[in-house]
Amino acid sequence: MKREKRFESEEALCEAFASWARGQGFTVYAETAGWDMLLVTDNGLQLGIEAKLALNLKVISQALGSLYSCVSVGPDFRGILVPAGDPAVNAVLAHCGISVFSPSIRRGGNWDFQREGHYEFELHDWNPIRRCDLPEYVPDVPAGVPAPRTLSPWKVGALRVLALLELHGFVTRDDVRRCRNDPRRWCASDGWLSPLGNGRWGPGTAPRFDQQHPDVYAQILAEARAKEASTR
Repeated sequence: MKREKRFESEEALCEAFASWARGQGFTVYAETAGWDMLLVTDNGLQLGIEAKLALNLKVISQALGSLYSCVSVGPDFRGILVPAGDPAVNAVLAHCGISVFSPSIRRGGNWDFQREGHYEFELHDWNPIRRCDLPEYVPDVPAGVPAPRTLSPWKVGALRVLALLELHGFVTRDDVRRCRNDPRRWCASDGWLSPLGNGRWGPGTAPRFDQQHPDVYAQILAEARAKEASTR
């Protein structure tokens, strides 16, 4: 008899795991610093997670990273997320400093997850020289999808440009620079912004980054409104 799939996609697996991790007190940064998910505790400890629907060499290689990254920049702990592990492989990976997480039981439609071999092996501290850089905002993007969107510093700046456009109806080149974006990109001839004269630029054909990141954009817009209100 064919065994029913627990998860139809990596995205579904990551979504279930992220929901469980938030319940454990982690802040979940999806598609951050090269990881499918970066789990962060209140005191700043980081657990990098790579997810796959099968435990294979590719996901093991992704979790290990390069030799340089292992000793320089990275999370404190490294893990692999799969629907089901292999006891022998789990034990080998534990000796390599990689933990395997898999769903254990379903409660009311939600999955609980466990770290395989957690009674035998402690989480291995990779003791990086520097932890992964985190974005200013928790990314509102799904994890485990093909060609994932990331919330880069440039994208945060672009969202700030769009917030100023919504508040004022225009921006200047200096506004764009203060948002840490290059005005040559926004004011180019392809029309991301439309010239209004007197150094002002109005809405044009710029991609709708606000629709790509609606939650983060709402935060940025609220902050821009509050900043303007405080200066009146």
